[in-house]
Amino acid sequence: MGRNRNRGRNRKPGKRYPSGQVKHAPPPGPTPELLAKRAAIGGDGKANNQHYGTLIGCWLEQGLLDRAEFDAGMRLVSLVVVHDRMIELPHPPRAIDPNALHGRALIEEDEERYERVMQAMESARAVLLRRDAGGVIWRATLDAARNIVTPCGGDTLARAGLKALAEYQEQARKAA
Repeated sequence: MGRNRNRGRNRKPGKRYPSGQVKHAPPPGPTPELLAKRAAIGGDGKANNQHYGTLIGCWLEQGLLDRAEFDAGMRLVSLVVVHDRMIELPHPPRAIDPNALHGRALIEEDEERYERVMQAMESARAVLLRRDAGGVIWRATLDAARNIVTPCGGDTLARAGLKALAEYQEQARKAA
């Protein structure tokens, strides 16, 4: 009976899940690839700065934005991420019937959240369209929120849009 207990491969050392699988801890801090990318953008001394992960953060570190504009931009980034996740169609696996519906049904909480996100996006759009009837500032600001570098002075337009959003948020804060 004692001999059968030690059969098979030895167990790997480390913490385990209740199922018996080994818990693999992610390496601490940013990956070497991310550090190389940040160093290329901001110099070797800025590689560990987390702001260099976004276009808006790079502008903050380069002194092109102040803190209020950066905060307005990061609010827009989080809003754009939630908005894009809500309106994006799910990508079904190829092994499943392509004609089947793969999205989940909206429940009341999701509908309420969807309405809040859409209202916030519309108010941000309205603020930026007051500055520019053609929507160029709105598009450049959205591109900056999505980390897309726009050519032909798009960064200047995006910074103007972030400044307008920061002013609007400051006015709303004072009114409340």
